[in-house]
Parts: sequence; C-alpha cells; structure tokens
Amino acid sequence: MFLSILTLLQTNLPCSENYYRYKNNYEKYVNTDDDKKQGEQGVVKTIASPRLMSKLSPIANLANNQGINVNPLSQKGLLKYAMNKGEDGALVIADDDDDSADDNDVDASKFGSKKARAEAKRQRQLQLEAITKEGKDTISDAGAIRLPNRISKGMVVDPRTGTAKQDNERDCMASPSAFLRGAASPRLNSFVAGKDDDNSTQFEGEIIRKATETKLKKYWYCLLGKELYVYKNKQEEKHKGMHNLMGVFIKDEKEEHLDATTVLYPFSLIFPGNKPRTYYLLKKEDKEKWMDAIKKVIGYANLFDYYDVKETLGKGKFGLVKTAIHKKTGKKVAVKVMSKAEMTVQDVELQRREIEILKMCQHPNIIRLLDIFENQDYIYIIMENLSGGDLFTYLEKRDFEITEARAKELSHQIAVALYYLHSFGVAHRDLKPENILMASDDDKTDLKIVDFGLSKIIGPNESSLDPFGTLSYVAPEVLLQKPYGKEVDLWSLGIITYLLLSRVLPFDDEEDKEIAR
Repeated sequence: MFLSILTLLQTNLPCSENYYRYKNNYEKYVNTDDDKKQGEQGVVKTIASPRLMSKLSPIANLANNQGINVNPLSQKGLLKYAMNKGEDGALVIADDDDDSADDNDVDASKFGSKKARAEAKRQRQLQLEAITKEGKDTISDAGAIRLPNRISKGMVVDPRTGTAKQDNERDCMASPSAFLRGAASPRLNSFVAGKDDDNSTQFEGEIIRKATETKLKKYWYCLLGKELYVYKNKQEEKHKGMHNLMGVFIKDEKEEHLDATTVLYPFSLIFPGNKPRTYYLLKKEDKEKWMDAIKKVIGYANLFDYYDVKETLGKGKFGLVKTAIHKKTGKKVAVKVMSKAEMTVQDVELQRREIEILKMCQHPNIIRLLDIFENQDYIYIIMENLSGGDLFTYLEKRDFEITEARAKELSHQIAVALYYLHSFGVAHRDLKPENILMASDDDKTDLKIVDFGLSKIIGPNESSLDPFGTLSYVAPEVLLQKPYGKEVDLWSLGIITYLLLSRVLPFDDEEDKEIAR
C-alpha cells in the first residue's frame, strides 16, 4: 500500500536509488498485463484534484469494481461509535446498532486539540516575552557530558589508526562539522563504554564520606577507566565496593566549614535515577584533580567550546530554543535547551526515546541531530537550523494556495521520509503540519519531519494502544483505542495531502467532540 502511495506521488520527481529498487521489486510481483500495456503507452499517473477525486480515487475505482457502496450516509452505521465511561472507570465502546449511543460522548480529551494547541502556543509566547524582558533567557555555561549522536551498524573506525572494521550496532560520534560542510560520508569515531583508551584514567587518593552529619569516615578510592573502586584504606587489597560511572553526572558543591580550622571541599556524583552521592576532600586542589579526572573518563565537555550561542528563537514545553554558530564551520544551528526541573521522569524518558530515534535517522527529509550534551540540570540538543517555519505557517503565508504539482512534491517528501522511518520500525504517531519544518522560506524549499517525542518502535508482529496524536490528524483506530501499527502515519499523511490540495482540513470544528465524531 505504501509503495502504491509513493508511486502515485512520484511522477516526474527525482527519487533515491532505494525508491526505484523497492518500486521495481514491488511491480515485479503485482504488475498485471494491463499495467504493462499502460506503461508501454506512456500513460502518466497524476494525483487527482479535489474536483475529480470522486472519479479518479483508487478507493472509488476499487469500490466500483467490487460493487461496494461507499456512500457516507449508507456507511453511517458502520462508522458511528461512542465511547463512554463504565462504572469501573474503564472505556466502553458502544455497539454499532445501539440507538442509545451518542456521538457526542466520544472522549477526545487524551488527544491534542486545536484550542489546546492555540492556548499552549499563546502561553509559551507570553512566557518567552517575560523571560526575555527579565534577561532570564541565558543558559548555564556549566560542563556537560557530550553524548554519541549516531548509531552505526556494521562499521567502526578506530580513532587512533583510522582503519575500519566490522562490528555490531553501537553508538558513535559523527562529526557535526562534516554534515554542516556538506560531506557525504562523515567520519565516525568509536564511542563504546570501556573501549576508548583516551578515557581510561587511573587516579587514586583519600576521600571523606559522611556517615552522619557529625561523623566522618575516610576511604581510599581508585578511579580505573569508568569504574570507581573504594577500599577501607590504602593497604587493603580487596575493594569494599565499586561504582560504574556510565550515565553519571558530576556537580561542584560549596565548601563546608566544620569548625574554625577545618574546611571540607565537596563534589557530588549524580547516579542514574537521580541518586546523588557527595564526596569530601580536605584540600581544594585535591578536589579539582578528582573532578578533572572524573570529567575526563565520563566525557565532560563545554557546549560553549564548540558553539557560540546567540539569540532565543522560541520557547518549548520544557525550555528554550536558541540559535547558535558552530565555531569550526561558521554554520548556523539550533540549540534546544531543556530543563530537567520542568520534566517528569516520563518526560525525560520520552525525550531519550526521541534522541535514540534521531540518532538512527540520516534522511534528507528528517531533521538531523548534530550534537547532544547533558548534565544533572539540562539536556542540550543541537540540530540543523531550519528557517522556514512549520508547514502550516508556510501555507498560511501563501493563503493556502499552492499548485497541485507543489502539493504532490511536498506529499512525496513526507511519504519517502515515512517509508524510511517505517523501514526502521518507527511510527511517528503525531504527524501534522506543525511537526513539519521548512528548510527556508523559498517557494521550492524542502521539508523535514521533526518532533519524535511521541514516536515508538513497533515490530512486525507488534501493535500499540497508546492514545497519542492530534485530534484532526489522528487515525480512527487510535481514537477507538484499537490495536494499531505504523500505518496510522498514512492516515495523517492523507489528511495533510487533503489540506495541501483543498485548503481545508477534512475533519475540523471548533468543538473537539465534533472532530472526533
């Protein structure tokens, strides 16, 4: 089905070699003699305009051939549904022939609505104006861990020798400079825990821990690679405990005065699950040495060493979006700054899922992830700069009037990006014009799909029941809370294509319940 959509949208448009490879393979098995005859006669397939859609629609042709009645009035009983709350609080789907069911009882509260989006956008704008006016839109210059930004399959480049070797799927660092300069094949550096000799450091010394607020204990610590070993004393051969520093953040703490003569210099390690441990040194220089050694092995870096952060572009749900200049290339990028203090544990996990999906995606119609920094307070995501605004704004500036050829071109770009995502098993689940950004404001600019916060990897034999999406674009099976797969994105693609061609949404109303009905 997806390949049929691609074929419909592809006419006279350049495509990748992969498109033709899959298309030829598809036609090899499904082409009929009639199709071959049409191909020999040079028949050009085009997308139908709204006026001719009823005659040229593939669905209409199928219905005519099979004798299926698709009159909306006759199908009303089939399409009608109502969702009510049962006595136990569970959702109950009413029977189709239940006359007592009311369409207005559809529970649309779980899905993004037009009113909610407009209000959220207005509130964010007010917050941004207040933050900017008070000068609170600056970001911290504290260090952060520079995280891998790409998943490499099958090939690893040794950073010391430059030789390539086969390996399993693993996290890697892809050079942002290579992408910003337009390099076709950016060089990859291995980024695997415990295998980077540059991050293997042996450092040891005495550190104080607090048993209680008034009782202090001295231990001997040894930092070996990304593992921190603790011994009762320097002479002890068997370690008392060990902490792995993967996913750990380090934080400087203020000095503490025990009495008039004794000062402690602490720092904290924040372990996964937001579990802090505080360590104390008697000398400030010893604390600095320990912090430097730990920062080296866990990959700490400073965002400002790589990027010159400029003005604020906007405010998101959890923080600011700022423009920045990549120092090595001079190219403009976008920096998404998210405050963990404003995020729940679930929000953080959804953000990590989005990052993992973006690390897999290397497609011209999907936004490119360039760099990731993270510390105990913030997550910094650096992405390519897209100056054209979202697709809805792009259409609004043109009074929603674009040619059918341009509508076909935009639809095709969305379709090939979805085909790429689905080949990885990724369902976007919130595809809408606001989540599609334009590279520039030019009439012929390309688009890129963004915002994978609600995305999910769905396997070949798997399905999902999560009620995610935006009401005007969400597929019926999601609304009905029936098991669904990646195909829900095709429904959203159809809605967007309808908007491009007809200037209106097929399911739109001031009331959310009416849209759901």
